[in-house]
Amino acid sequence: MYAMRLTMVGVLAWFTLVAVSARELVPIWFPPPEVHVSRPLNTLERLVQQGSRDPGVYFELSILYAQAGQWRQAREACLQLRALDADNVNSYQGEAYAWVHLGHPRKALVVIEEGIKRIRDKVHVAWLYRTRGDVLLHLFEKQKQARLLSQAEQAYRQALKYDKQVSLAWIGLARISLWRKQHQLVDRFAKNSLRVAKTARERALGYYFLGKAAQLRKENDKAKELFSRALREHPKSFQIAGR
Repeated sequence: MYAMRLTMVGVLAWFTLVAVSARELVPIWFPPPEVHVSRPLNTLERLVQQGSRDPGVYFELSILYAQAGQWRQAREACLQLRALDADNVNSYQGEAYAWVHLGHPRKALVVIEEGIKRIRDKVHVAWLYRTRGDVLLHLFEKQKQARLLSQAEQAYRQALKYDKQVSLAWIGLARISLWRKQHQLVDRFAKNSLRVAKTARERALGYYFLGKAAQLRKENDKAKELFSRALREHPKSFQIAGR
């Protein structure tokens, strides 16, 4: 099950939520973008066939393809977007996500580096450094090479140097601290993320890592409460292991 969705089904949904244990809840990294696109896919594809040079068309196409799990097409749309708007951070971030989903995280890192060198907007550079940290941490979790963990930490800290309001960079530092079993730092970074969180996903991940810190302290009841709060906040950010 890719992500658990809460529905308004009354008692059944409530008991499903309560039954979630700290060990079962697993965050989803590199999720499809939650961006509403008003134009349908066939309309956008027709505009492309007609030779549209509107960057918005290719941005919306990249979103719809990503939401459908069509990552090759999403990447192509990102490339077309960049050809029309070379400073568009979404084209770099979108292509990086596509490469991760296509099984080529190191190609994602190359794209991110290109974006960092090209883009001048400090907030957007911070986003790219945060994404670089996510990709490096993804590689670490597969290969367990300590240098990748250190490089990921450096990327997250660089993101926060550009913009301390990047909630997901604080989450990245909490993930790293969790690997190092530093529960005080997990707790601190999760709280920092919640202070600047702007979206339901950011809040959900903040509560999740507060729960992981509580779990490390053997405060299991508190951990379960925080995991349930995270799931209520944004169910699409998690999958439930074994279901």
